[in-house]
Amino acid sequence: MRTLSPDAVAAIFAQESKWIFTPLLRIDHESLSRPIRIYSGEYEPYVEVYIPGDSEPYKAFPFQVNIPEDLAENIPQAQLTISNVSYELIQILRSVTEPPKISLYVVRWDATYNPNDSSLPPMELGIINAVVEIGPLELFVREFSYTDETLTLSLGQDDDYLNSPAVKDTFNVQVAPGLFKRI
Repeated sequence: MRTLSPDAVAAIFAQESKWIFTPLLRIDHESLSRPIRIYSGEYEPYVEVYIPGDSEPYKAFPFQVNIPEDLAENIPQAQLTISNVSYELIQILRSVTEPPKISLYVVRWDATYNPNDSSLPPMELGIINAVVEIGPLELFVREFSYTDETLTLSLGQDDDYLNSPAVKDTFNVQVAPGLFKRI
């Protein structure tokens, strides 16, 4: 079960709230010189979002993510759809042998930022210091498809243990020679 801050829970159940919730993505792979950091939002392109522990800013870029359910009997899988995708990202996905790592966060920040409010972290013009509510969810690209306008990624955990063969149930001559002897 995910734990949210009291401010997040109050904002979720309120009719109106000053808080904005948005997903952040960090796409990382050894072939990238530095991770791609983006957030989804309808904000001006000059607004940069910072989260604690990450010194690089997240830039605005249109995408939609379906966060995996938090159930014990399911492996978390997310769907990510990126709009206005660059050919560079598609080329990276086609060329890699190891799947890129996706770190997914859900953050909140104050939409009515008041610089005189000492309970909030300081903010410069165009820079937002966000509070992480969920994450990082460490996922890997399992498969992808693309069109002229969008790139759709299926994200899952590093080890797909439910679809891996179980060694204890594999019986061959090398593992269990007694099973293959004629009696």
